[in-house]
Amino acid sequence: MSLKLRDEAFSPSPDNLQISHPTPETKSVQDLMEGLKFVLVFFLLAVASSLTFASDPSPLQDFCVAINETDGVFVNGKFCKDPKLVSEKDFFFPGLNIPRNTSNPVGSTVTPVNVVQIPGLNTLGISLVRIDYAPYGGLNPPHTHPRATEVLFVMEGTLYVGFVTSNPENRLITKVLNPGDVFVFPVGLIHFQFNVGEANAVAFAGLSSQNPGVITIGNAVFGSEPPINPDVLTKAFQLDKRLKFVLVFVLLAVASSLTFASDPSPLQDFCVAINETDGVFVNGKFCKDPKLVSEKDFFFPGLNIPRNTSNPVGSTVTPVNVVQIPGLNTLGISLVRIDYAPYGGLNPPHTHPRATEVLVVMEGTLYVGFVTSNPENRLITKVLNPGDVFVFPVGLIHFQFNVGEANAVAFAGLSSQNPGVITIGNSVFGSEPPINPDVLTKAFQLDKSDLMEGLKFVLVFVLLALASSLTFASDPSPLQDFCVAINETDGVFVNGKFCKDPKLVSEKDFFFPGLNIPRNTSNPVGSTVTPVNVAQIPGLNTLGISLVRIDYAPNGGLNPPHTHPRATEVLFVMEGTLYVGFVTSNPENRLITKVLNPGDVFVFPVGLIHFQFNVGEANAVAFAGLSSQNPGVITIGNAVFGSEPPINPDVLTKAFQLDKSVVSFLQKQFWWDNN
Repeated sequence: MSLKLRDEAFSPSPDNLQISHPTPETKSVQDLMEGLKFVLVFFLLAVASSLTFASDPSPLQDFCVAINETDGVFVNGKFCKDPKLVSEKDFFFPGLNIPRNTSNPVGSTVTPVNVVQIPGLNTLGISLVRIDYAPYGGLNPPHTHPRATEVLFVMEGTLYVGFVTSNPENRLITKVLNPGDVFVFPVGLIHFQFNVGEANAVAFAGLSSQNPGVITIGNAVFGSEPPINPDVLTKAFQLDKRLKFVLVFVLLAVASSLTFASDPSPLQDFCVAINETDGVFVNGKFCKDPKLVSEKDFFFPGLNIPRNTSNPVGSTVTPVNVVQIPGLNTLGISLVRIDYAPYGGLNPPHTHPRATEVLVVMEGTLYVGFVTSNPENRLITKVLNPGDVFVFPVGLIHFQFNVGEANAVAFAGLSSQNPGVITIGNSVFGSEPPINPDVLTKAFQLDKSDLMEGLKFVLVFVLLALASSLTFASDPSPLQDFCVAINETDGVFVNGKFCKDPKLVSEKDFFFPGLNIPRNTSNPVGSTVTPVNVAQIPGLNTLGISLVRIDYAPNGGLNPPHTHPRATEVLFVMEGTLYVGFVTSNPENRLITKVLNPGDVFVFPVGLIHFQFNVGEANAVAFAGLSSQNPGVITIGNAVFGSEPPINPDVLTKAFQLDKSVVSFLQKQFWWDNN
C-alpha cells in the first residue's frame, strides 16, 4: 500500500492519512480487521505500562573494553581487555554512511552501533543507530527500549512518528518530521516511525545505554517462544481467537545487557521542563502539567542547516539538550551537530563531566583523539572518514580536528540531558576571575613572564552551551552488606571485582593504617596525594566512596588543576592555609575560589577542573572524601602536554593559540604525577 499526506498542514490524526486500495496479499487480513471494534492503526500501541527503569551506573575506570575471553577483569557483564592492549580500533566503527537494504516486510532496517559493534562502549552508557526506511510506508514498528531514551534526527525524507504514554492515559503524541528535525522518545514508552514520503528516508538516533534493548510489540506479544496462551491474548486484546496475525515484523537484534552509566532513571513517563515554579520539581527542573504536554516539547527543527565556522577555532557546535527540547528533562541523553571549517577546523580539547560521547562523521575527514587519566595519560587517536563512528569516554579530555580540504560535519549523541562541557583553554586560562598566575606558573612549569607574554589566549572559543545539571551517575548500589574485593577468580563477581567468601572476611579487609604520617613533598609540584580506595581497602568494593590525604609543601605547594571523572570531592583542611577553586563548565567558565583555614570544608563537583594551593609559610594537610571507590584523576597539564604519544602540536597550537615552539617546549617537559 502507499500512504501520503493529504496536505502540508498535517494534523496527527488517522483521518488525515489517505490509504490506497489494498493489494490482494493484504485483502484477507483487512477483511478480518473490519469486524474489530478497536482501530489497530499501529498494532496495539496501548500495551505498555510505565514502571521505572534501571539506568546505567557510572563506570569505575576510564574504560573497560569488552572481550569474549575470560582472562580479564569482569565489569558490567563483560570481561575487560588489558588496558595496555586497548587501541583506537576498540572505539571505532566504519560505514554508517552506507544505505541499507529495506526490501523486507516492514520496509525498514536498523543498523545498531552498540557494545557489540564497538567493544569500547562497555560501561559508557550510550549507543547509536542508523535507520533506513523504504518509500511509501517504510515502518519501524511499534517498540520500546527498556533501558534507553532515544533522540532521533532525520537526515532525509519525511517521517510520521509518535509515542504512547503509559496507563491509564495511553495518550498518543505524534509529529511529522522533515530533514533536520529532532524528536525524543522517552525511555520505555512504545514508539514508532513511519515513512510518509515518496522517497527513501534516513534517520540517526542516539540512545542512553550501551545496549538499550528493544521489544517489538508484535513480535513479543504474538511471536513469543513458546506462544502466550491464546486465552490470555483473546481477553487482553478483545479479539476473536481465530484471528491469525501474520508476524513478519523485523527483529531488531539489540541484545540485553546488565547495567551501564547515564543520568538517573526518571520516576514517570516524562517531566517536561518549564521555568515556572508551580510544578513538581524533578532533576533540577520544574515539570509542566502532563495534560499540557504536546509534541512541541519533544521537537527541535533545523539540525540539517550548516553553521558558520568563521571563528578562531574554525568550528561550531549546535547543541540539542534540555534547553532546546524541554522534554529531555530526566531522560539522560542529548545530541549535538558539529561543523568544522576546512584546513584545521578544531573542536578544542575539552571534557564532558557527565557524559560519554558517540560521534558519527557525515562529511569530511577528522583527526580525533582522547587522553586517558593519570598516571598513563595515554593518547588514543584515529582518522575518521564519512560513516565512521568513534567513542569518547565520559570525563576524558578529547578533541576533533579537520585535516581535510573541505568542510566537515559530525553528529554526536551524549549520555546526559545536559552533559556539561569544559574547554581546557577556556577553563584554565580564561576563567572569570582569572586563576592566580602562581598556580598556573607552577602547574604548567612556565616562568610567570612567559606565561603572561607567551600565553596570549584570545578566548573566543566556540561556547558549547550545554549547561550544568543537578544529578549525576554514581557508583551502583550494592545488593549485599559488602563484597570484599579479591584478585582470585573463584568468587562471585560484583562491580568490577570478585568477592571474597563472606565467611573469610575480617577486620583487615576494612582497615588501612598510617594516614596520620606526613608524606614527602619534595617534588616539582610540592604536594603528595595518598589515596585510600579499593586498592588499599578491598572492603570498599561496591560501596561508592574513598578517601585521600594531601600534603602540601610551604610557600606554594600545589595540587595542580585536575578533574575526577567519576567523583565529587569534599575536602577538609587539617593544617595550614589553602587557596582552592574550581571552574564551572562552558559557557561561563566561572572561577569559584576560597581561602581555607584549619577546620574548613569545601566541595569540588564531579568532573570540574579544580586545584589547591598552599599560600602559607608552613606545611598544609587536607583530607578528602570522594564519591566513588575509584574516582580517577586527570591532571590537565599531564594529559594535554604529557600524553603518550604526544597530541599533534597543530592541535595544541590552535587550541591554545600558542607558538608551536612553546607547545614543543611544554611537550618536552617532565610532567610530575603527585598521586
